[in-house]
Amino acid sequence: MRILFRLLFASLTFALGWALFRQVLPEPAASAVAIVLALAELFAPLVIRTGTNSGMGGGVRLFMRLGATLITWPMVAWGLSAAGLADRPARIAIAAAIASAVGVMAAGHGSGRDTVRLWAVTAAVAVPAYALARALISVPVDSLAVACGCGAVAVALLVARQSIVWPIQHERVLALAAGAASLAGVLAGVLVFV
Repeated sequence: MRILFRLLFASLTFALGWALFRQVLPEPAASAVAIVLALAELFAPLVIRTGTNSGMGGGVRLFMRLGATLITWPMVAWGLSAAGLADRPARIAIAAAIASAVGVMAAGHGSGRDTVRLWAVTAAVAVPAYALARALISVPVDSLAVACGCGAVAVALLVARQSIVWPIQHERVLALAAGAASLAGVLAGVLVFV
């Protein structure tokens, strides 16, 4: 009976992961993420030893450990889709900017949390970079998505600048790069209205 319950929970974990991540990733990548989460759920008892539930919920715990950025990103994209934003690349970029800021705030600052914060900053920079790259390779190039992607990268650079103690030279470079990304976003945004 326990194995059937675990299979059901793994199936639900797969469905949730696939439904969320297909909002921001191509179908094969969303399926791969969902499979990893479902497998983590199935094999959690082999790795996680807890007294009461023998590792039940391992896939969900892995999902939560992915970080707030990676969880917030598809959820915001889904919300934007439900609100009527039809432009998928722009939706992905706007969601990336929001997720970048939220994810690092959730990582916090404190003793013993340096690894968590470093992972959060890495995700907060990688997600907007992916969103901008996706916008740039779309055919035809979507000016709104590029503008939103540049804005997301600017947010990510400022988040990285504020989240980790950098030497002064690195802080200046990050601030200049964020300014350049913002300017590129404004120029791409002008093309939307031309």
